[in-house]
Amino acid sequence: MLRKIGFGLGYLLFLGVSVLLLLEISYRGYWFDFYRGNLTGLNPSGILTDPSRESILVVGDSFTADPRGYVEHLRQTFPDQRVINAGVPGTCTRQHQLLFPRRLREFAPRLVN
Repeated sequence: MLRKIGFGLGYLLFLGVSVLLLLEISYRGYWFDFYRGNLTGLNPSGILTDPSRESILVVGDSFTADPRGYVEHLRQTFPDQRVINAGVPGTCTRQHQLLFPRRLREFAPRLVN
């Protein structure tokens, strides 16, 4: 009886560690767009789906992600351009390197800041 319980607990532990490992690998490899919520929250509605204007893509950390920061100043300075804020708080250049190609394909910007 104890052997069956031990085997069951070992099996559950193995499954739990496997699931956590898979989640960690998918997060670090950017298999899914975990930051899509940041992208939609930092940009006015409709700007992400409006390809009629040329795009300026702004990538960065918390300084970029501040809704009252310099990206808003860029939007006011270039009203004819589609300024897309792709800032993600708490990230570094390594994470931007992994996330950046996806944003480039998605928006095809003329300028990247």
